[in-house]
Amino acid sequence: MTLTMQQWIFVESYGRYTLDLGDSNVELADITTVPGFAEITTVPLGYGHQAGLPELRAAIAARYHNVDPADVLVCHGAQEAFSLLVRSLEITDRSEAVVIGSGWSQHTYYPAEVGLSVVTVALDPCEHTLLAAVAEAVTWRTKVIVVATPENPTGWTASRDFIEAVADIADAYDAVLVVDEEYVCDPDMSAAGISDCVAVISGLSKLHGLPGLRIGWCIATADLVDRCTQRKHLTTISNSVLCESIATAILRDGDRFLARARTLCRSGAHTLQEWASVLPQVSIVNARDDLPFAWLRIDKSLDSLAVARRALDEGVLVIPGEVFDRPGYLRVAIARPPVDLDRGLKVLARAVCGPRLDPLTAGGRA
Repeated sequence: MTLTMQQWIFVESYGRYTLDLGDSNVELADITTVPGFAEITTVPLGYGHQAGLPELRAAIAARYHNVDPADVLVCHGAQEAFSLLVRSLEITDRSEAVVIGSGWSQHTYYPAEVGLSVVTVALDPCEHTLLAAVAEAVTWRTKVIVVATPENPTGWTASRDFIEAVADIADAYDAVLVVDEEYVCDPDMSAAGISDCVAVISGLSKLHGLPGLRIGWCIATADLVDRCTQRKHLTTISNSVLCESIATAILRDGDRFLARARTLCRSGAHTLQEWASVLPQVSIVNARDDLPFAWLRIDKSLDSLAVARRALDEGVLVIPGEVFDRPGYLRVAIARPPVDLDRGLKVLARAVCGPRLDPLTAGGRA
């Protein structure tokens, strides 16, 4: 039986951990420090606007280059944004979706749910080879191409040239290219606005450390945004105006939240490198100073799910590769306060090595 993220987080692990090195967001932020927070609590709790409060759409648009507020739809997280985009496509019984990489299951789940045949293109370290594979996979039946950059959980990141080349392919076949940018910190790296066929999704969950706000967005042409808005009206109608007001204040607060993310990611990557250097059973596949999570490979003699369960028994959550259909790997959140990350990694070392063989307590770093 395949273990899903939902089963691992909300069933098996829920209520059993006190230290979260599993969720891929930055350490949860304190929103009470946002300027004007006290006034936000007096916001009238009406329906707001189905596309999002105008001031929030303007604040989101201001983060990007050449994006108009009319091109922004505020959603219940980036996941709803993706769902609305897929459901807004004109689909026939022969329509297809091309998904580049398949780390995040929703990228294949939603297209399949609405009746699209899903064609996956495996990631390749050579972008030229990968682009050729994408070009071969796309046909006139293709309605949407999906790519996440950086990708969860591997951290693979597409170059600007690659995204522009895929956009050209999408445009030639009258398809929509959806670029999942949840982990993009630099607006100069965004694909927003590079082509009318491109739709970008992102939100405040990951780098801002605010998953509980459930604020995400899609950026697309005004026509596609309007179609998504009509779909949203049939489901959630609008977002919480309280959450949208908080989100507006956060985005108006400039780069403070993202600066915090950069600091935590940088220190976390350094701590992880030191930790892994004394653990021969663990190798780092990807741990960057601009990502809040790392992707680790463990020794073939070890069971990654069993390792994650041993860590959970000691109150630390990590994500086993099994939830991504990649046994033998672990995803570990590193954008945490140093004292918390250090404590969690000591527990993980015991889960990997066993308490008697833990190099961090037996002659290593205490």
